[in-house]
Amino acid sequence: MRLPLWLSLGVLTVLGIGTASVTAKTLSWQIIGGYGVLLALVLLGLFLARVTRKISSIVWITTIGAFVSSPWFFGARTLNSLVSSVDFLSIATIMLTLAGLSLGKDIPLLRRIGWKIIPVGLVAITASFLLSTLIAEFSLGFWG
Repeated sequence: MRLPLWLSLGVLTVLGIGTASVTAKTLSWQIIGGYGVLLALVLLGLFLARVTRKISSIVWITTIGAFVSSPWFFGARTLNSLVSSVDFLSIATIMLTLAGLSLGKDIPLLRRIGWKIIPVGLVAITASFLLSTLIAEFSLGFWG
């Protein structure tokens, strides 16, 4: 069963505002505005991906998000103040919850793969963490 895009984005936005409000211990217009900016970025990226058909939506969202948050964009200060009010962990909580729930449909596949998926997954997660840490160390050492 596929959910319509408008329904899934609406539910994610409401859940995100809820978790961000719990984290901030208050519901503020800053949080709603921050999620409005994020939702607008996602919708613009999805629209541009559908129009161009060559470039994926994640590339559009990342590129436009980086541009509008940079000092070169005239409204960057306002947008950054809105989005900075949204706690990153509130976004990550929703995404990881949905990712965990989506694994439920793959349980028969996981049973067929068996125990071999556990060491492979652990190695993959550990390697990506170590490589990310190495890149961050060199980047922060170089620039900071």
